[in-house]
Amino acid sequence: MPSAETDSLMEDLGAKPSRPGCWTGPPEVILSAAAALRERNERYYVMYDFFPESSDSSHGYAAQLGLICADDVDLEEDPPMICETEDEEAVLANGALIDLLDPITQQVDWSARNRGKFRELAHAPRIPDPVTLSGAYGFDQGATGLWMVSHDGRMTLTERNLDFLEECGIAWAEAYEVAGRIYPVAPFLVFSGRVTETLTAHRVEFSGNPIYMVSKQVSDTAQIGDGGGQS
Repeated sequence: MPSAETDSLMEDLGAKPSRPGCWTGPPEVILSAAAALRERNERYYVMYDFFPESSDSSHGYAAQLGLICADDVDLEEDPPMICETEDEEAVLANGALIDLLDPITQQVDWSARNRGKFRELAHAPRIPDPVTLSGAYGFDQGATGLWMVSHDGRMTLTERNLDFLEECGIAWAEAYEVAGRIYPVAPFLVFSGRVTETLTAHRVEFSGNPIYMVSKQVSDTAQIGDGGGQS
């Protein structure tokens, strides 16, 4: 855990605490903070969050959206809803959500369930290329052969992936690429920029803020110095 002296240093530099041991700020503040921590020989990681601006084309990004648990929602409500079962084995949506997305998705199928208004995601395509991680620093392979990969938030998509998502709207990602090596991971849904915009505009509830993925060009322009873990 960082010392009170480190906390004071970070706040003096203009960084804002978000949780113990974590500070946020604009690039110039984080750059100064990283330099100060290097001088003190303190270990740190620079983490990245991407947020589209109003002038950004929705084609240039996509997002991973945190789905709320179906047990925590009122299945009889009418606003558009998307959620997942407690075991995370099924993605569910009500008719209002499916109607909202139908004009802007392709190859996405929903099947009826035995009870309630919700339908289950029966099929979504897979993006053609792995999601690239520019700053991976932790690798853990489970008994199933799938990997858990810790990274600094820079998740990038190839132009082929972005074009594919622009057409299909929703797709599964099943692997990360790090320095040319492929790491199979538990499948997760990626939502195109247009679908993400539509869902947020209609105030669809999620468990947290979208985790945005961008092109490598955008990611590279955001990199702050040699911000990886320093000792």
